[in-house]
Formats: sequence, structure tokens, C-alpha cells
Amino acid sequence: MARPEMPKPEPVHPSLLDLDLPRLEDLAVSLGEPNFRGRQLWQWLHDRRAPSLEAMANLPKDFRARLAERFAAWTLTELAHRTAADGLTEKWLYAAADEGQGEQNRAAVETVLIREQRERRRTVCVSCMAGCPLECAFCATGLGGFERNLTRGEILEQVYRVDAACRKGATTESRTPNGHADGV
Repeated sequence: MARPEMPKPEPVHPSLLDLDLPRLEDLAVSLGEPNFRGRQLWQWLHDRRAPSLEAMANLPKDFRARLAERFAAWTLTELAHRTAADGLTEKWLYAAADEGQGEQNRAAVETVLIREQRERRRTVCVSCMAGCPLECAFCATGLGGFERNLTRGEILEQVYRVDAACRKGATTESRTPNGHADGV
């Protein structure tokens, strides 16, 4: 299977999702803001799941601009989204924003949502590696071999993107009790 054509990469910035709360507070202070701005960042990233700095409306514009010079909220680029004919399985292919890699060498990341037929339960297969050292017959991820482990932010972003897709298309009957996958 040929590697999909990757879009032209934007400037590579690390994901704010890679930072825990104390590091977000430290970051805010290092940029001349009070440390509560770090807690606001945390809320935007993890509670509201904002995909961009621009969406973080209660943060000062100059603070968002300074953050944007060094960081991004989400860093994966969606390349493809497919839904199986029965509608029970969806698959996303993303390109990771790898620093120092040319546009042809960006790491491919796959995420799969599998619904039970009764729509009462969902399973999400989240990549924790770009590529894979195994060569399972049912999975295309291992065809190119192992490239690297994904960052915490790249893993969280996959979960947040699938959760957003489920919330967008979910009916009351098909949602999990808390609206997202636990334990991921």
C-alpha cells in the first residue's frame, strides 16, 4: 500500500496538550501572565477541547499571539476519514507535524471508532505509535514499519477528535453516559 500524499506542513510547534497543569502555569508566568492563565489554558484544552488558540476567547489576544509563536493546541492534520458501509466503523488518517521532516516524511497516525450494533457501546483504537513494529494482516499501520512513539498530546488529540465526532453525530440513545471514552 502506497503512503498517502501528505499536505504541506505548517510551521511545527509542540502541542500544548503535551503540558500538564503545572507546566501550563509555568508557561503562562514565563510569558508575563498570572499563573491562573495556565489553568484557563487547561480548561480550554481539556474541558472545552479547543482545537486552536483562536478559540480561547477569554484569553488576551496578545497572550494567544505569544503562545502561537511557540505552541499549537492541536497538531495533527486530517488526511482522510472513512466510514464503513454499515456505518459502525469509522477510520481517520492523520499526519503528525514532525519537526525536521520534509512534507513527504510526516508520520501517519490512524484512529478507529468501532460501534456495537446496538449503539450502546463504542471502542476507540487510538494510535500510540507512528507506524508499528508488528505486521498484522488486518492493519495497514505496520506496513511502513515503526517510526516513533507519539507524544501525550498527539494521543489525547486523537481521543478529543473522536469524542467531538461522536458528540456531533450522536443521538441521545447512542451516547455513552458521560459522552466520551473513559480510561483512554
